[in-house]
Amino acid sequence: MPARSPSTTIARFSRPGGSGGAKHGGRSSKRIIRRDGTREDLPSKIDNVPVKAGDRLLFRSAGAGGWGDPLERPAWKVERDVRWRLVSEESARRDYGVVLREAAATEALRAQLHAERGQPARFDFGELPDSLAAPV
Repeated sequence: MPARSPSTTIARFSRPGGSGGAKHGGRSSKRIIRRDGTREDLPSKIDNVPVKAGDRLLFRSAGAGGWGDPLERPAWKVERDVRWRLVSEESARRDYGVVLREAAATEALRAQLHAERGQPARFDFGELPDSLAAPV
């Protein structure tokens, strides 16, 4: 039986901001995957989306922006987050400067990342997609 689905989300183009040195969150998105495999990206605000038996609606919520400099987060908390599968081991290194179970390596990596990055921004909203950037 055909149906219609309402759909409203925010943060499709902008990202939830990070503050105090933290990074921005992720963007939201919506897509309908038709029974025949056709994929259609949906706008952030749309009403009466026709759906049929076998169609799938995929909603990805925007992730929240962080608070505080990730290089200052206690390493033991990052390691716990990895154990709890909240953060990948790759993200622990790249985003938090934590080398699991290696305090000296963590200290060295954090010093290197801080030197490369410099002082973090007070607010980070990420960048707009190219399609929304102001013309030059």
